[in-house]
Parts: sequence; structure tokens; C-alpha cells
Amino acid sequence: MKVLLAGASGTIGPPLVRQLQTAGHHMVAIHRSPRGGDVLRAAQATAIQVDVLDRNAHDRDGQPAGRR
Repeated sequence: MKVLLAGASGTIGPPLVRQLQTAGHHMVAIHRSPRGGDVLRAAQATAIQVDVLDRNAHDRDGQPAGRR
């Protein structure tokens, strides 16, 4: 199963990523900092850097999020 984990580079994230991968899951992990991505890639997760609280970070076409 593919699992998406938000806040994955925090205290609980990397051990949880490893535990879920050991159980056979593919991990996709959201993080905010470049260092967090390094930690998650070292744990063999697919790391995605984004601030989920930044509305513009989710925009794909240059328009503010929510105005489509």
C-alpha cells in the first residue's frame, strides 16, 4: 500500500517511515526543510518538500490556490 505521511521529518516521522516500510508499504513523505528531505530519503521514502499551510505552494498555473 502507498502511504502519504505529512510532517514526516519530525520526531516520529523517520521511525514511522521505517516501520511502515518494513511492513511492506511504499512511503511518500511530506516535509518542509531541505534537511528533512535528506533524513527521509535516507529512510528510503519518497520525499516531497512543501509547506502545506502555504496556499500558493499548491498552485500549478500561477493563480492563487482556490481560484480555479
